[in-house]
Amino acid sequence: MSQPSIVVAALYEIHPDDREEFRTHARNDIGHTRAKDGCIWYDVAESVVEPNVFRLTEGWESRQHLDAHIASEAFQATIAAVSKLHIVRRVATIYNVVGSESADVEGMEDVSS
Repeated sequence: MSQPSIVVAALYEIHPDDREEFRTHARNDIGHTRAKDGCIWYDVAESVVEPNVFRLTEGWESRQHLDAHIASEAFQATIAAVSKLHIVRRVATIYNVVGSESADVEGMEDVSS
């Protein structure tokens, strides 16, 4: 897997009444986002300790690839649908990656190779 130059970390806290619909939109978004040119990874995780909180993480080859994704019809349709839900909190951060290293965590193997 290549290393991204752009990482996006987003957090959505969804009202309990809209949780399942948000999950459906997030799940439906995974396949076509991962297939986009420049997408290294795209994952959605639901918190096991914070009810109704979802974290989305994305790795992109470049800012241009991310911008093309954001401008795409599919992404805009997802945003329009999700915007109709009761979003309690939404935070997104775009990181520019300048380097990385393997984490040496006791008891864990290095799986980066």
